[in-house]
Amino acid sequence: MRRFPVILALLLPQALAAQSPATPPPPRAGEAHEIRLERVLAETATDGSETASNEQDKFVERVVAVREGGVELEFDHAPDVTADTRALIWQFPMRVLRPGGGGALQLLNGPEVEARLARWLAQSRWPRALCGRMVYSWSAFRSECEAQSAVRALTLIDLPTTALRDGALYGDPLAAAPAPLRREALRPGGAAFTATLAIDAEAARRVQAEETMISDALGGGTPEERAALQAERAATAPRRIDGTVRIRFETDAAGHVLRRIRVTELRTERMDGERTTRTVTETVERRPARPTP
Repeated sequence: MRRFPVILALLLPQALAAQSPATPPPPRAGEAHEIRLERVLAETATDGSETASNEQDKFVERVVAVREGGVELEFDHAPDVTADTRALIWQFPMRVLRPGGGGALQLLNGPEVEARLARWLAQSRWPRALCGRMVYSWSAFRSECEAQSAVRALTLIDLPTTALRDGALYGDPLAAAPAPLRREALRPGGAAFTATLAIDAEAARRVQAEETMISDALGGGTPEERAALQAERAATAPRRIDGTVRIRFETDAAGHVLRRIRVTELRTERMDGERTTRTVTETVERRPARPTP
């Protein structure tokens, strides 16, 4: 199942990085980059069961204009995306203003995004009553359903624009505490910034519980069937949860962030003793777009 339609406020963490002499040069009007997103899931259990999946999406980021107040950007699907995918991932195309000096992105084509959202809600099984819930699938995200929140979906694919530095703190919504980034040199002239964080068991329990609530609501069934399912889940609820989040940013010699790799490993032990390990690897790559023929 593709999750992007409800990923309106993905809680991917942000590196709390300060500016440095290697700050990337400013963007120029007309520049375009292709952004590739890949999500790989692998899950194994002590009962011998295994689950695996791989999803990929492509987007294009264009610099529309460089203004006194910031940079106007357009994010859209890749040119070869199907009409079905466009209807499913309704947030795009999205035009935003990135204020100069930092600050939150500002949505510029709100009425257009709102119209696409209304069509998606009318065609999908997603009721507004479930909006605002936390879900943990590829990552932790809040399933909001209003146009202005769509800009937070960009957290999934919008790589940092400020320079990273050794020792900058990196936080994650599933982690118990931030951890410092560590720099290592890459050829030719680039660098990698990495960190490993311990998962907060209670945070993981909360997002899993809300995912279950949403799954039950979308699944339907009679009250008796839902009650039986809840009783079964309670009997096999996780007794212990632990794991790690590993992050890696890769930059070029000019300081541009080219790639972000986030690996979440979640280990659970149920009340009946069964143990499960789920590993989710999310890779975002940004590269200059090929000229349109």
